[in-house]
Amino acid sequence: VLWMGVYPESFLAPMRADIAALDARLARAAPEGDSRPVVGTPRAHEANYIEGAHGAAAGASEGAH
Repeated sequence: VLWMGVYPESFLAPMRADIAALDARLARAAPEGDSRPVVGTPRAHEANYIEGAHGAAAGASEGAH
């Protein structure tokens, strides 16, 4: 274990070709993402609320389950 810490290249060098081959294989198989986020225009603040979910009317019915 000490040898790996002092001379890591002797352990890493034999793996480099395998890692490069695996990386190339995975790059070919990677699917193209279908998510295409687009920045939209912001809505008015009031449009984010559902009628009856906020305000004094919602507090009155609280606990009447």
